[in-house]
Formats: sequence, structure tokens, C-alpha cells
Amino acid sequence: MGKGAPAAPNPTSVAQAQTGSNRETAITQAGLNMVNQTDAQGNTLNYNQIGTWADGTPRYEAKQGLSAAGQQLLGATQGTQQNLANLAKEQSGRLSGLLNAPIDFSQQKNYLEGLTSGALDKRWNQLSQQNETDLVNRGIRPGSTQYDNLKNQFMVNQSDAYNSANVNNYNTALQSQMALRQAPLQELLALSGQGQIAQPQFTNGPQTAVAGTDVAGIQQAGYQNQMAGYNAGQQQLGGLFSAGASLIPLLSDRRAKTDIKRIGTADNGLGIYLYRYRSGGPFHIGVMADEVERVSPSAVVMGPDDLLRVNYAEAFA
Repeated sequence: MGKGAPAAPNPTSVAQAQTGSNRETAITQAGLNMVNQTDAQGNTLNYNQIGTWADGTPRYEAKQGLSAAGQQLLGATQGTQQNLANLAKEQSGRLSGLLNAPIDFSQQKNYLEGLTSGALDKRWNQLSQQNETDLVNRGIRPGSTQYDNLKNQFMVNQSDAYNSANVNNYNTALQSQMALRQAPLQELLALSGQGQIAQPQFTNGPQTAVAGTDVAGIQQAGYQNQMAGYNAGQQQLGGLFSAGASLIPLLSDRRAKTDIKRIGTADNGLGIYLYRYRSGGPFHIGVMADEVERVSPSAVVMGPDDLLRVNYAEAFA
């Protein structure tokens, strides 16, 4: 009886509506975030629309610009870097011969050995004399086993000292020549570093922060509200008709009612109305006697106040 229950929201339609709402929210938020900027030095950041994506969403570019003074300084800096890069290129040509040549440190090694050899000879001659004197003072004579052993140990120590000095001379000469060999390489690398291109610094794209409208939640809430209203109406109608079956007839004359609003249609075609009595009180739900009289005349009776009343049980039999 009355209007049927409201239809549940279509999931596909709701999803499409939600997607569309989110897209429009993102576009609006991006537009609000893309604010052109100019800093205290006159450098600028401007956003320009350069078309649209396949779905029609606007597409933008962020363009950075330097002030006049900054642009002039950048040009001078880039010119200097280009000059240094050209110099590095010219100097790199001579490195092939330098790197292909073997490292020769023999002269320096011989020079160092000459210095240490003279000093070592003088030192060990003194030690040898001191050692002989010490052996004699201790009563250890040449030809004895103890003398030979101590003499051999002295010679081993002397040989180790000369070997250690030669190794140090070798490493020192090698390190010195390596430093000389690396000097032009380091100069070239320094020039090359000055000629490097500065990496571009791009600004981050604006982010959308406003949450999209909850279309699905709104539709679901509306559907639930409609169902609640529908169920409440059904309960009220059921209660009304149950009451009408025991409390008949009920005053249903249109002339006795006010604030009348049709809210549905019964299965037999009778209108269902929301109204209040002119005498006061809350809203009621029911029918109009003049309409019932056309459908079921026997369900309508005249009261002592000359107002029509309706037997609901018979009207909806």
C-alpha cells in the first residue's frame, strides 16, 4: 500500500559519480595550489596550462625564470665554465704520452741510496770497532765458537739495516714519482670539474589536499533516510488501519482538516495524506472521506456534526 520502497543506489553509477567528484576536486585543488611566485631577487615561478590529458584533465607546466641580474650572472658563469672545459680538453691531449710512459724512479732511488749508504757505512764501522773492543774486554777471543757466533749475529744485524734502508729508499722514490705523475691529472680533473654543467633544479608539483566529496556516502545516507521514512510511513499506516478496524468510523472530512499534503497512494487508488485537524493537535496520516465515497460509498457515514467519517476496515477491505 502506498508508494513502493525506494530503489537502492546503483553501484556503477555511484562509482562513476564518486570518480567524477574526486577528479573535479583534484582539478580545483591543483588550480588553487598553482600560485605564481616572485622572490625578493626578482626570480619567478609561473604555471601555464599547456593542454589537457586524454580524459580532458588540464595539463600544466611550471616555468622558472631568473631576474635580469641573475640571468647576466648565469651567462658569465656558464662562459667561465665553458672556457675551463675547453682548457681541460686541450690539456687532456698530453696525458696520453704521460700515462703510456713507465714510471722511472731509478735516478732518485740511486741518489737516496748514495745518501744512506755513506751514513750507514760510517755508523756500522763505528759499531764494528765497538763490538771488537767489547768482545776483547769480555775475554772472547777470535777463533772461538762464541766469538764466531757473536760476529755472525753482528753481520746479520748490519745486513738487515742496509736492506731496510734500501726498501725505504725504494718506496720514497716511487711515491715521489707517483706524485709528479698525478699532478697533471689532478689539475685536469679540477679543470673538468669547473666545466661541469649545473644540474637543473625543478620545483615540486602542487599536491591536492582537499578530500573529494563523499558521493557514495551521501547517496547511501539519502537512501537510508528514504528507507527510514518509508518504513515509518508503513508502520504509521499499519497502525492507522489497525486502529481504524476497532475505532470506526474515524473523522475524515476534508473540511475538518488543515495542512493537507498527499504522501502516497493506496493499492485501491485512494490517496494517503498527512494532515492536522483544525481543532489542533499533531499530524495524522489517513484518507479523505470524499475520495473514499467515490470508491466505497458504504464505508462513509455522516456524523451528528454533519462531517463525514470513514470506516477504514471497509474502505480497504
